[in-house]
Amino acid sequence: MNISKYRIVQPKLKQEKLRILHISDSHFGRKASFEEKTQRMTDILQAAESLCPDVIAMTGDLVSRTADEEALKFGYMLLRMLSRKAPVLYVFGNHETTLPEEMRIALLQKIGELDIHILNNASVNLCGVDFFGYVLPNSCYKNENGSYRRLEKCSWTEIRKAIGERGENPNILLAHNPMGLAAYADWGADVVLSGHVHGGIVRLPLIGGVLSPERKFFPKYTKGCYEHEGTKMVVSAGIGKLRFFNPAEVVCVDLVRDGAECLK
Repeated sequence: MNISKYRIVQPKLKQEKLRILHISDSHFGRKASFEEKTQRMTDILQAAESLCPDVIAMTGDLVSRTADEEALKFGYMLLRMLSRKAPVLYVFGNHETTLPEEMRIALLQKIGELDIHILNNASVNLCGVDFFGYVLPNSCYKNENGSYRRLEKCSWTEIRKAIGERGENPNILLAHNPMGLAAYADWGADVVLSGHVHGGIVRLPLIGGVLSPERKFFPKYTKGCYEHEGTKMVVSAGIGKLRFFNPAEVVCVDLVRDGAECLK
């Protein structure tokens, strides 16, 4: 598993540096073997141990919609062990929102036993930074017929209805799908953390990611750091799911008060 590092300047930061470990798309599900799930969890925990983050941000698809009891146990165990290392922030992705209802309730009940900040259209202030979590409507992922055509686009007005206005503090928005970057910027996000696209599933030299989960070729945002009207967005290639020439990764974002930015 790769660790990708980014350094983003935020002059309003109250401390000199805030280190965020960004984890996305671990996809614990019944299709992965016990050994595969164990390896994913071990790799994530080793990264958390070596990076010593101040905050751990998880941007969805902790489990797949095909999750069984074993997959839920892995997701819960990972959250429990990460919460011992730093405050954990967690927002749902499209797989959590489309879990069978009993599975989703069981997941939330288990998470409720831990000291985890569930940011499903909610916010929390940590270290002088406002962290917001936005859950995109399922219609941004599939239409009512179950196809990927004419998907609903994210809008800043819907974001404002869901999570309110940004404040005066520096803010970081956790939003599973990166395709809403323009709307996130219009809402006023300083930094966005996203995943979902799995690095484009297949990555080719000089071209990058080839395919999105919505079956779109050459998606605009696949992995790395992007900017739109002053908003920086860091997209993780994620950990689970099928991938070719596209290693699993966790992301380390150092938010710094001054100095030079280091963006891959």
